[in-house]
Amino acid sequence: MTESQLHDSSDSDAVSSHGHTTAAWTGVGIMLVATAIICLGMIFGLPIMWIPGILLFVGGAIAWPVMDKVGYGSGGPKDRSDS
Repeated sequence: MTESQLHDSSDSDAVSSHGHTTAAWTGVGIMLVATAIICLGMIFGLPIMWIPGILLFVGGAIAWPVMDKVGYGSGGPKDRSDS
């Protein structure tokens, strides 16, 4: 498949909005904060920080597809990635 055929495919809308949705930004934001908490907990040797950080990371990984399903993903009724 040539490069022009790749760009002309019907999935071009999905590719152009990849990661530019409220669901994606929220999920990544939660996981980024969780990663910082995990790192600090590991550096200072405080399980009271890194254990909740791991749980928060899992929560971010769950929040992303849940928000996508309720309409905040690409092409959903609440998608604002075009604005």
